[in-house]
Amino acid sequence: MAIAQFRSWAESLADCSPAFLEYVEQKLNRVERQIEDLLLQESPFIREAGLYIMKAGGKRLRPLLLIVSARLGGYQGDDDVLFGVVVEYIHTATLVHDDIIDNAQERRGQLSANRRWGDHVAVLLGDYFYTKAMALALDYGHLKILRILSNITLQTLQGEIAEQVQDGNLWITEPQIMDIIYRKTACLFSGCCQIAAVLAGLTPSLEAALAEFGQYLGMAFQIVDDMLDYSADPYRLGKPVLHDLLEGKVTLPFYYLLRQAAPEETISLRAAFQRRDPSLLDTSALRHLMDKYRILSQVQQVAEVYARQALAVLQKFPPGEARQLLEGLIRFIVHRSS
Repeated sequence: MAIAQFRSWAESLADCSPAFLEYVEQKLNRVERQIEDLLLQESPFIREAGLYIMKAGGKRLRPLLLIVSARLGGYQGDDDVLFGVVVEYIHTATLVHDDIIDNAQERRGQLSANRRWGDHVAVLLGDYFYTKAMALALDYGHLKILRILSNITLQTLQGEIAEQVQDGNLWITEPQIMDIIYRKTACLFSGCCQIAAVLAGLTPSLEAALAEFGQYLGMAFQIVDDMLDYSADPYRLGKPVLHDLLEGKVTLPFYYLLRQAAPEETISLRAAFQRRDPSLLDTSALRHLMDKYRILSQVQQVAEVYARQALAVLQKFPPGEARQLLEGLIRFIVHRSS
């Protein structure tokens, strides 16, 4: 869902007025323009590389979540645009660093930064995006928001470390998998909503509720993302499929399959996983096993549990177009195909 597609996407999900959709669309376009304006002020290489990375067709879900959540809380100002830029910069920094760690070749349908410029430059580009995000937040000067951003960073790093510690571990537990999902993905979603609540001046209980909504939404998002690694069209997904398995990551689909299939059925899968060797992976056999044990259906059900929890939290807020759009966002995240 690129910004250019926002209007038709939103109209298909929620019964919102054209005026409200125009309001959100204008905010998202301002986020995009501010990202571009900031990069145009940089040195020639940072400008080139930054625009290459940021213009690669990201969904901008995190700025969208922050902007609509702020509106849900009654916010009328413009600082949601600034923090939309901040959270997108932080998200981009994590993607660049993830691609280096995973030795990824593609991101969003184009060469990854590490593939195009090498690991050393890509590390520095990821550092640039993160440091720029914090510099923008520091200029704003809201201590509570800075603490939220600092916590997001620490949680993300802890999740990345935990994932690396569990690299190649076939005996990882489901709680450990869910903890990594929370730290690496859901924490930033939650932080977007909490920042929105702070901007809107919500009560502590409603601030906590909005942060909880973001956490549940982020959990659902990543679980579906992990499922798409086994089921999506790589062209639409914007990256190769079965990437996690061949990188030694046990996500929820592979975890369920390992524990439900007979040991003799997963011998070749385990070998491909442990050796990181695509030539050992029989994709047709993998899909047969996934269908036989209804693995993707089970994973989908887990995502839908989190989606229902997110929806339940939203009921604490008054009805209106912002809530309708967030409810539509839940449906989009759970049922998306890319």
